Amino acid sequence: MIEAQAYSSADTCPAQSGLVKLNGVEVWSGKKCSGVPETETGIHIFKINPSKCTVMQHRIFVSKHEIDRRKKLEGFPDYEPGLRWFLYKSVSDGEIVVGLSAGDDPTNYIGAVRVAGSLKRRFKVNVEDIGIGGSFAFVARKGGLRYAQSAVVKVLKDEEGNKEPAFVKATITEGM
Repeated sequence: MIEAQAYSSADTCPAQSGLVKLNGVEVWSGKKCSGVPETETGIHIFKINPSKCTVMQHRIFVSKHEIDRRKKLEGFPDYEPGLRWFLYKSVSDGEIVVGLSAGDDPTNYIGAVRVAGSLKRRFKVNVEDIGIGGSFAFVARKGGLRYAQSAVVKVLKDEEGNKEPAFVKATITEGM
């Protein structure tokens, strides 16, 4: 069983918490306004080992604008902006990924036609209609339009996402 909840990009506090749980065990959590530096904001992608229900890899992707802003601040690590490259090259057909938006406005990424197209073609995840401040969470098996499978929850606007961010729950079986 996989559960994933996004958290919004709203500047209002207290904010909702984001999380990823595998078989009821929390493997990641994040929250805006937590007093923790914003190194966790962006689009999170978790590669999952379905037979062991463990995280094989966790990557955070932020927008080019956000990378430039953070580089001006001392102590922030460098980020790789290659979400599209990661989806094509690091995730093989048949592999399971969990994705969610966390704090950083997802439209910074999903407005980019190539990234949204990659999610749609390879994972059957359509996030092109999310507006500014919206959020998404998904569990997907890579495989192209014919073989990909996904469970996607989207919250289209910030007013809705601030109250109830996207949350998805999925059980992985042999055929997902």
